[in-house]
Amino acid sequence: MPAYAHRSRAALLALTTPLVAAARELFTDPTVLEAAAAADEAAVALDLEVGGRRGATARLSAEASAVLEAEQSLDRRVAGLHRALDGLAALGIGAAEDLTEALFPAGLAAVVRPGGRSQVPEYQRLADAIHGALDTPGAAHFGPALAELRDDLRAWCAATLAKDATHRAGSTRAAGAAAAAEALKSALIRLDRTVELAAGGPRSALYERWALVVRGIA
Repeated sequence: MPAYAHRSRAALLALTTPLVAAARELFTDPTVLEAAAAADEAAVALDLEVGGRRGATARLSAEASAVLEAEQSLDRRVAGLHRALDGLAALGIGAAEDLTEALFPAGLAAVVRPGGRSQVPEYQRLADAIHGALDTPGAAHFGPALAELRDDLRAWCAATLAKDATHRAGSTRAAGAAAAAEALKSALIRLDRTVELAAGGPRSALYERWALVVRGIA
């Protein structure tokens, strides 16, 4: 009997095609043909699961890169806003002090020090604070730049949460791929046993001819 228990997913898929083809070529027994069809279907299911995981991994990598790049840009812009407000306050513009208190009640570090998902609540709070302050005198010094920053902060938060959702989906697909691999192993073992019975035992010439098609496959 070919070994199935410790095969990689790629090896299981490589084994299935020749074993199924040989079973269909060498046997007319309905039990063998049914087992061959079941193994074929299990291989298709595994192939779809593995392909889905690869796609999820690629999407996660692209999303993570985009989110990190946007986060670094937003950190610079938020820090620039804080410096600008400090400068206006130093000139004696009281509205700038009020706006600083509204946007940065715990200081700049509380907003930009966190990273990734942990920064989402801070950036959501800052975006909401900017929205509420757009009509105040202090905000008038910054024109549409504040509204643009608000929108970009909200977009980044949404993208970060979407990235996390993709990561969770990737974990689910990984579990699905593992289950599909186990299902294929079971289907191949079933095929092996039905071929053995139909051929007259594991030492029969017909069984050996069937098993020979996968000799050398890792």
